[in-house]
Amino acid sequence: MGTRYRTLISSFPKAKTETAISQDRHVDVLATTENISTALLFLLPLLALAIISIANCFTGISTVSPLEQRSTTPFPSTSDISSYPSAFTSFYTDHFAYRSEIISDLSFLRFFAFQLPARPDKVLVGKSDWLYFFDGGDIETVRHFPLLTEPEIRNWAKCLQDRTDWLNKHNIKFLFVLAPSKCTIYPEFIPEKYNALNKTSRADQLCQYLKAYTNVNFIDLRKTMSENKKIAEVNEQLLYFKTDSHWNEYGACLAYGAITDSLNKVFPNLQRLEAKDINLEKEANYHGDLIGPMGFELHIEDHYRPVSLKGANWSLSNDPAPPEKVGKQFADFATTYPDAKLPTAFVIRDSFTTALQPFLSHSFRRAYFHWRGNFDFPIETIEKEKPDIVIMEMVERQLARSVPPNPPEISN
Repeated sequence: MGTRYRTLISSFPKAKTETAISQDRHVDVLATTENISTALLFLLPLLALAIISIANCFTGISTVSPLEQRSTTPFPSTSDISSYPSAFTSFYTDHFAYRSEIISDLSFLRFFAFQLPARPDKVLVGKSDWLYFFDGGDIETVRHFPLLTEPEIRNWAKCLQDRTDWLNKHNIKFLFVLAPSKCTIYPEFIPEKYNALNKTSRADQLCQYLKAYTNVNFIDLRKTMSENKKIAEVNEQLLYFKTDSHWNEYGACLAYGAITDSLNKVFPNLQRLEAKDINLEKEANYHGDLIGPMGFELHIEDHYRPVSLKGANWSLSNDPAPPEKVGKQFADFATTYPDAKLPTAFVIRDSFTTALQPFLSHSFRRAYFHWRGNFDFPIETIEKEKPDIVIMEMVERQLARSVPPNPPEISN
């Protein structure tokens, strides 16, 4: 009897131990399942992103994002093994899945949390939804600081005087056109912390020197645009886009009027557009080039009335072969107008000529438009064209950059 009870009693702990072991095993299985599920929750999205990113590497994506405004990094060459890892990293990063969307969302949070654009080095957010270009010289233009040094003023003047002298020897006229930056004409929407530090600007310095010490023929459009700004405001018109760094067609039309006023003194037969030749179209909406550097789709736009020409007869020339899009950056093209009495022109330009070109093409029998970032002076092309005048249009902010290069043949 005692043996039976001892056997029965001794079996209880054993049964309990087996049950506990079974429960522990069940808990371990649950824990393992949870761990696997948790790992899959993290790994599957990463795997999906990796698959999409790899797929993107084989697609023809041409631009990275509206924010960066550049082409994608090409697949690296294996010829240089030392630089291959970093080059491939750049290539893969550019093709990473949902790159633009991620950048856009982060930029949105940055703007509404701190009122900062994604690229504060590119764009300044002003008052009343005005955006300003803040790269490549416009910060110096806004602040009037630093000013040009005496050697810098002389170098700028020498560049323009040497071009004038060389063209005079070839019986070609020269006109330097200084286009004002947007911040010069509409400074009232710039935050107070960016107020000008000097009354004199770089443009003031150069124009005063050119007038006093050279015979360079030039026109400073700052006065023209400032005076017409007041007239435009009465008619609820702007001369520049709020969301773009450039003047609009209305502003370009006024600039054209000032340029042809100056040219008419040299070319009495110059055909000039008048008010009856121009249409003011119905109000349109426009998203400018400063929206991209904000990093997300900012829901502001320009409401303006485009300007068009009535019965414009100018056409693109096939020499040189025209680009796919007229006004494409750094692509030369020429236009012709069917009037043998009109002069010919060679225009050294920047992006401000894009809106100006349709008006200028109406006034020249042939106009060749040359665009390089450094405002070079291509004497071989000029000699081939044999224009009656060379017009150099340059935006004000360029004065904070390097002086344009001149060929050795014309540098004295």
